[in-house]
Amino acid sequence: RSESGVAADKVFAFGFSFGAGMTYRLSCELGDLIHGFAVSGMTWELDASGLGMPFHDNCASSRPLWAGSGTRDVFFSIKQMEGGWTTYAEDVMGCVPASRVVSHESAGVSCEAYTDCAGVDLTGTHPTEHCTYIEMGHKWPGEMPACANPLPTARGPAPYCTTLAATPRALRTLGLLPAPNAAPTA
Repeated sequence: RSESGVAADKVFAFGFSFGAGMTYRLSCELGDLIHGFAVSGMTWELDASGLGMPFHDNCASSRPLWAGSGTRDVFFSIKQMEGGWTTYAEDVMGCVPASRVVSHESAGVSCEAYTDCAGVDLTGTHPTEHCTYIEMGHKWPGEMPACANPLPTARGPAPYCTTLAATPRALRTLGLLPAPNAAPTA
C-alpha cells in the first residue's frame, strides 16, 4: 500500500468460487490490511461441505463482508452458503442474531443483513449482507448468458458478458458507493 499510494480504506478483496475461499482466508489473515470483502459461489464452512478444506482457525474480522449465492449453484446449496455466511457473521464478525433484517427484495433477488456487529468498521450500508439470486447458477451475480457486446476471446466473441449487476450492492455494503438517494459526502 505504501508504494501504491492507495489509502488503507480503499483496499478490498473480491472473490468468486475458490477465489471466494481465498477471500475468506484473506479476511482472517490480512483483515488488518484489507478494508472489506465480497464473495460469491463459496461457503465459509467449506470443511462442512464435504471438501474438507477449512479456511479458518481462530479467525476474527472487523471488516465489512458482502456475499452472494445462486439458487441453482451446482457446487453449494443455498442452505450451505447462507449457513456459512450466518456462521461467519455471528462467529467471526460478532454480529448479534437479533439484528438480522431483510435489507432488499426485488424480482429475482432477496438480501439479508446484520445491523449490529461488534467492532465492525462500518462505512457502508450494513456490516454484512447476503443476497440470494433466484435461478442463478455458479457464477458472480450479474454475469449474463448473452449481451450486445460480448467480451472478446482468442477464439472470437465469448458466449457471455459480465454486467456485474451485483457489484454496486457489494460496493455499497463495503462503503465504496453511497446508498441510493444518499447525500454525497465531502
